Amino acid sequence: MTRAHAVGAAFGLFAVWTLATYLLEARVGTFLRPDPTSRFIYTLVANVLIGTVGAALVIRAVVRRAELQYVTAYGIARPLRILVLLPLAAVIAGLFLVGQELPTSDPVILANASAQVLVVSIAEVVVCWVLCGALLRNALGTGFVSAGIAIVSAALAFGLYHFAHSPPFNTVPMVLLLSGVGVATGMFFFLGGDLYSTIVLHNAFAIRGVIQALDESGNLDRYASPQLPLIATAIAAIVVLIIADVVLIRPLVRPHPE
Repeated sequence: MTRAHAVGAAFGLFAVWTLATYLLEARVGTFLRPDPTSRFIYTLVANVLIGTVGAALVIRAVVRRAELQYVTAYGIARPLRILVLLPLAAVIAGLFLVGQELPTSDPVILANASAQVLVVSIAEVVVCWVLCGALLRNALGTGFVSAGIAIVSAALAFGLYHFAHSPPFNTVPMVLLLSGVGVATGMFFFLGGDLYSTIVLHNAFAIRGVIQALDESGNLDRYASPQLPLIATAIAAIVVLIIADVVLIRPLVRPHPE
């Protein structure tokens, strides 16, 4: 597998994931008119099967078959690095949310919103940064220029993907804003080298956006009581991510030294 084929496979998976998001979310208005069945189908197909497991399979194939430089380890870090970066990301995420003028501070609403977006955040980080960003970085080689190209490309992919979402996320101003958010996520990912802490930070950005959108659409009160299906789905998505890491990627990827 050549470098071009490897990059093509990564962005091909990105295209399939984006198309699935459009068909299962934007086309039927899953976010604006929350329906448990349609939400579950969208979450399972687009974000768990394609965005997490599918992306992990592409990474596995690329690592086994493509002759790329080993600049970044696809977000696969040693346990010590994960234990250091997770609380750091949590603190940054907490400070970010505290600094926002959120329409509510209700812990139940915030917990439900976090659970709702976590599944999507996992897929976004895995597809845009662990797969596309890291693979592009390895294909381009060492140097600040290649790192910058990888960060900007992953951020643009993340922003453009939101055209496949329901309003207000599919507007040009929102896509530009989210591309900027993607730069912040990408910098943390490439500096830290860990996918789990990156998800924690990225999910805080998503919570802010979703809380604001729910408030503007008048749906915020629907999250005032614990939403057990959302919480269960989020836990299941975390389990799937860990299995994909441990079974599909980590056996083939050597984490960089601490």
